[in-house]
Amino acid sequence: MNVAKIREDIRGLSDGKIFMNNAGSSLMPSIVVDSMIDYLKQEEQFGGYEVANRNAELLEEFYDETAKLINCKPSNIAFATSATEAFAKALSSIVFKENDVIITTVDDYISNQITFISLQKKLNIKIIRTRNLSDNEIDLEDLENLIRKYSPKLVAVTHIPTNSGLIQNVEGVGKICKRYDILYLVDACQSVGQMIVDVNKIGCDFLTATGRKFLRGPRGTGFLYISDKILEQDYAPLLLD
Repeated sequence: MNVAKIREDIRGLSDGKIFMNNAGSSLMPSIVVDSMIDYLKQEEQFGGYEVANRNAELLEEFYDETAKLINCKPSNIAFATSATEAFAKALSSIVFKENDVIITTVDDYISNQITFISLQKKLNIKIIRTRNLSDNEIDLEDLENLIRKYSPKLVAVTHIPTNSGLIQNVEGVGKICKRYDILYLVDACQSVGQMIVDVNKIGCDFLTATGRKFLRGPRGTGFLYISDKILEQDYAPLLLD
């Protein structure tokens, strides 16, 4: 990785500063900023629909490039305006009933936890959290025991929690979920772009991510991965668009 070249491509670093908040929102490279400005200038002249038509092939590349990034097909990818929106769409495609169980971790992203609590209040579902090992990693034995005990509707794990250096064993969780045929949702908001993320190795049914962090894209961008298994079963968000 040529760090000097990367820094050259980011005008916000031209004065030699070091930017520390990539986990919140990275500085965009010049090609991203220039592309956004150019697109807005086109819309100024021709309107949004005409410009979308003119750039249809370019816009479609989003699905191809995102699929390459996480090792899936373009048909498995949906654009979202944020990882949180993608996460909510995945959850809303699951038909929860009273007393259904979601198993998650004590390290899950706060917005996800808020969503779980909202489902708990509205639908009276149960939220169970796994124990951690002494190194703060997920206790996979405890997870398997909880799955056997509660037969959950969903297991949801944040790959890299926002406010720590923890990297959770999402592949280990995926193997257990596959063994028991449990729906599996991964929040990869902090890992996509920072490390290799392969949905086939993880074995998840849903995966969510944002564009504004380590992918160094614009705010207001993100995506939802949906596995072939879920697509074949005609899962869809509660409110379609």
